[in-house]
Amino acid sequence: HGCPSVPRDCDVWLSLCPQGCPSVPRDCDVWLSLGGFHERGQDWDSTGRIYNSHVLLDSSGALVAAYRKLHLFDAALPGAPALRESSFTNPGRELLPPVDTPVGKPGLAVCCRLWVLELALS
Repeated sequence: HGCPSVPRDCDVWLSLCPQGCPSVPRDCDVWLSLGGFHERGQDWDSTGRIYNSHVLLDSSGALVAAYRKLHLFDAALPGAPALRESSFTNPGRELLPPVDTPVGKPGLAVCCRLWVLELALS
């Protein structure tokens, strides 16, 4: 998967960010949406599999929500290399409801959601 250092969960990942990602929302008084980062799966030690995750931090830098990608992208097209996200990624376990924020109720997602209407419709 090309990730030499993958944290065990989003709290660890946030603590490893340069200068700490939680300081950005505090310093700028904004909410911060961080998507497409990897955290270690429950079977990391034996398989090296990850979660593809998206987190939402409030203006104090607190973790409000963390979504792990549910629907993994696997495709085999004629004349092209097969893409099998499921070969290195664990699927998440739940859809998250939209989150109340000062600017509305965003839903958290990670790429390729146009093909999975359940997420957008929720």
